[in-house]
Amino acid sequence: MYALALILRAQLMLRFTDTYGPLPIGVEEDANAYSSQEKVYSHLIETLDKAISIITPLVETNPGLVLKADADKVYGGKMNQWCKFANSLKLRMAIRMRFVNQDEAQRIAVEAYKAGVIEQNEDNCAITYIPNGQYKTSVDWGDSRACADLESYMNGFGDPRIYQYFKNTEEYGRRSVVGCRAGANVTNKDLAMKKYSAANIEEDSRGMWMTAAEMTFCRAEGAMLGWDMGGTPGALYNQAVRLSFEQWGVAGQEYYYLENSENTQEYYYDAADGYGGNHAPVSTITVKWDDNDSPERKMERLIVQKWIALFPDGQEGWNEIRRTGYPCVFPVAQSTNGYDLDVPNRIPFDPREMNGNNQENYRKAVEMLGGKDDYAARMWWQNGGNK
Repeated sequence: MYALALILRAQLMLRFTDTYGPLPIGVEEDANAYSSQEKVYSHLIETLDKAISIITPLVETNPGLVLKADADKVYGGKMNQWCKFANSLKLRMAIRMRFVNQDEAQRIAVEAYKAGVIEQNEDNCAITYIPNGQYKTSVDWGDSRACADLESYMNGFGDPRIYQYFKNTEEYGRRSVVGCRAGANVTNKDLAMKKYSAANIEEDSRGMWMTAAEMTFCRAEGAMLGWDMGGTPGALYNQAVRLSFEQWGVAGQEYYYLENSENTQEYYYDAADGYGGNHAPVSTITVKWDDNDSPERKMERLIVQKWIALFPDGQEGWNEIRRTGYPCVFPVAQSTNGYDLDVPNRIPFDPREMNGNNQENYRKAVEMLGGKDDYAARMWWQNGGNK
């Protein structure tokens, strides 16, 4: 149970640090002091290694070991699957840090892959929590809708998963699934709910934490760097797309999709009397893998498909845009108070840190960010994208 707690803590702290940057993790002399994001990553890898060292000997002796099945809403107490999830978190982190410490990233990635990551959909990490959060925000409250960027890529590629991701709009226009531009000036929520597509999800749908498709895309990226990831970049890329199609119940339709070297992102036409406005495509990337493409073209193709497959995990989709600069997205539909950003690089700290009893530690954390606690301050692991 201690090992499971360590894994869950690492997963949670990873999301926190990838949102804010520096984070208090209790390893400094002052427990309220922030650690740099680089140090946070190192600490979380050590945490996962500790958890894996506890579980691995147990599952080697008893591969079918189950612990507290009724209390585990994720894996039903199956320890071998928790071990795969822990290794998969390490692979996710290794890929995230590859631009700032490639040698260490390679070491961690290869170690995680060889120890065993999620490779099949039966091992996907998902939780049963009723009501499902996405159902609550998109269907029940109506506060979230399909993203115009995602919709234009998927409609352009002829991607059948779009009908698994989203519902048809109530006001049928040029197409049945219509996304909304980020930053659109929505002045009437009731009308917007009819014009733009809600998530195709039920109250009791499982909430996805990590998938075989994501891990296989990570392996494909590692293979592009020459790391031992158990396959070539192209083969792993194709396998990742297949796994995503299987996950979303459209297995068998990926053959023509993966062979398509013509279709690109579609021109975005806003809904009739919509709130964001039309926009021309911002990418010319296609689906079919081409070993003869430039490294940058391969990277864009891989990340665009990874980003599509990550749905509905918005956190991980945001991470990919910040990390790589891909996929290219539409500019926000209205002013962002002086920020020249397609998406924010981070979320500022809680104002109570600046105004409360932790001001000195807050000041040091802002120094770690380069001197400003704002949306433009960059993550430690960011590449040249999204400046």
